[in-house]
Amino acid sequence: MHPMEYLRHVAGARGADARDLVHESAWALGAMATDPQALVLIVRRLVDKHPTCAPLWWLGAHTLTSLDPAVHVRAVMDDYADDPTESYVIDFLARADDHVVVVEALGCGTSGGLTEVMVAEDDVREIEHAVVVVRRGTVLPRDLWAEMKRRSAGERVAVVALSKFDTVVGPFGVVAANSAQLVPECEPCPEMLVASGL
Repeated sequence: MHPMEYLRHVAGARGADARDLVHESAWALGAMATDPQALVLIVRRLVDKHPTCAPLWWLGAHTLTSLDPAVHVRAVMDDYADDPTESYVIDFLARADDHVVVVEALGCGTSGGLTEVMVAEDDVREIEHAVVVVRRGTVLPRDLWAEMKRRSAGERVAVVALSKFDTVVGPFGVVAANSAQLVPECEPCPEMLVASGL
């Protein structure tokens, strides 16, 4: 299958797991790396179709801001595959009591000086005294975060302050939420602030 057709298929895969979306998209983006105009359109379409998947925004920004997208996408995906967050979650849960609630972050960013977390709407009632998991590729720069929130307005998600959680688990390990310093994991990418129109 041609990479462009494959990416159209990925863009339409509603409800897919974030990690699957990122891996499948990375392969096709790498294959299209010699066509910068196509890359911009593809990345815009991917985040249009999957606005609540921060790792796709992260992958898109890395792809579009790189001087050598094919090489850079491979390096980024090596980092993504080596994300140690899962092992930190397992270790944390092994030591925690039975009543711990774990919530997965769909995306993170800052707004008005506050660090915010996007979660599934169904998880909102669980966030008090909960652990939030912030996997690699989840923390976005301010402009991309604002755009992700804007495009996610019609989805079943909520945006809450990081301070609502007790603990954060991510590639950096396990830290108290009130001392967590979440740093954007990609460069700002103005090309992604425009919708694909498709």
